[in-house]
Amino acid sequence: MSTRVFIYGREPAFFPRPESIIIGLPDVRLIGITDDFDRVSYVARTLFGRVDVMLLSCAAMGTTEIDVIRNVQPISTLVLSHTRDVGSIVAALRAGARGYMTDIASGHELLRAIQLIESGGAAFCRVGAQQLKIYFSSFHDQPGMPAFPELTDREREVLDLIAQGLSNKQISRQLFIADKTVRNHITQIFAKIEVPNRAAAIVKARNAGIGIYSTERSTERRDARR
Repeated sequence: MSTRVFIYGREPAFFPRPESIIIGLPDVRLIGITDDFDRVSYVARTLFGRVDVMLLSCAAMGTTEIDVIRNVQPISTLVLSHTRDVGSIVAALRAGARGYMTDIASGHELLRAIQLIESGGAAFCRVGAQQLKIYFSSFHDQPGMPAFPELTDREREVLDLIAQGLSNKQISRQLFIADKTVRNHITQIFAKIEVPNRAAAIVKARNAGIGIYSTERSTERRDARR
């Protein structure tokens, strides 16, 4: 089944424009495109369930773009922007974005990012991932202050894989544990970090710097597991 994509962009971030790239991609269907803020809100209200991923294409991140990300939830958003400062990237994530790319090397890279977002994972280009790692490193470099200290080492490992977008079955294979054990760990994780579901756990983990990898690295990890 094709991934259904909607595009919002007042000033396109890249050339060729995202819609031109998407038209040539397999397994992706462009549902619509707009540069109107009110139109995006309408899409979120009326097309939820018929749009899988929204691409927010902008030359610069601003308050309008942050509001768009908030307004389209629970539709997943992938930001395409020239803005590389970590403050803008973190602001987009906190608003609900599931990915941030400051460059697109190829149509395949954009396709991979869209697929990661649709599957519940996170997608970042190398620059975005490096910025976030630097930003969150101060939390992890403090002795005795790991992210989510209430979690066991195994639970933190499971949360990392959840935040990367892996399914329960994939986590089971990766860690060589039973599916039931994975489910038990997830139940404990959700209770300890106080989230109601998988999507909320992914957002909270990403905000703590867990499970953040560039699309290139994610592809390498998957290939290594085959």
